Amino acid sequence: MLAQYFKAIDAGQFDQAYALWRTQSHQAPASAAALKSQYPGVSSIRMKVTGNTRTEGAAGTIYATVPITVTEHTRDGTDKSRTGQCVLARSNNVPGSSDKAQHWHLHSCDLS
Repeated sequence: MLAQYFKAIDAGQFDQAYALWRTQSHQAPASAAALKSQYPGVSSIRMKVTGNTRTEGAAGTIYATVPITVTEHTRDGTDKSRTGQCVLARSNNVPGSSDKAQHWHLHSCDLS
């Protein structure tokens, strides 16, 4: 899912990338345009998983913490790498949960 997210950003498909955010996330950008504004001057972006994914469950939701490094290549030819983690979330197939809720979505992403 993270590969899909950063691939969409790399392709300039911010609507698709924005749709991968979990609606209950407090870190989600306000819109696809707000997401796009987080990547000014970026001509390409690459993501690499840098460690093991940790999973845990709480209140009918599964969370997966994925350590990553993101490298942004700008139009002026510079590269900037940021390291941190993203947390994915999905419903734990609880009764009444929607099909969409049972798929992984981006819950948070902390990179520095």
